[in-house]
Amino acid sequence: MDIGDRLANLESQFSELQAQNTTILHQLELLVNPERKPEIRKETPVRSITPDNSEAQGSTSAVRSRLKPSLPNDFDGDRTTGRAFLRSCELYIRLVPDQFPTEEIAVHWALSFMKSGRASTFAEQALVEEAVEGTPKFRTWLAFRTTFEEEFCPKNEAQLALAKLETTSYYQGRRTVDEYLDEFQELI
Repeated sequence: MDIGDRLANLESQFSELQAQNTTILHQLELLVNPERKPEIRKETPVRSITPDNSEAQGSTSAVRSRLKPSLPNDFDGDRTTGRAFLRSCELYIRLVPDQFPTEEIAVHWALSFMKSGRASTFAEQALVEEAVEGTPKFRTWLAFRTTFEEEFCPKNEAQLALAKLETTSYYQGRRTVDEYLDEFQELI
């Protein structure tokens, strides 16, 4: 058995153990809190780095666990940076999904970066509401994302982009062609 086959075998066994652990975690949650059915996030399989070994392709949590993506910047509620904050949170969650067994945990993790300004007020209100109600304010990432976009992303983004394209301030001016094209691509 060569090293590639051994690695593929280990990755396969690791994936099976990880699936068993997720099932056990789900069952423990049901035992601890029977009236609540937790939503366990399923991992999306990723392609192996070794393209010549087709058996090694599939779920490679061992490769993923070594990733150390940078955390999102703290968010203060500024609408101009809201979409970037949301995307950086989603990228981090996709890169290390094993750190987020439920969507509720992912939402609470994102709220932890909302430390000042309007964002701090939003996070605090969500947590207070959870404490009073005894249930999470956002049970899914989609629910959080929808509310976040309403509160912290620019309103009428398409119309703002069109208006910017039609003004005289959008001329190239002293910017390089690359800078000009990058801004154009962003507006599109």
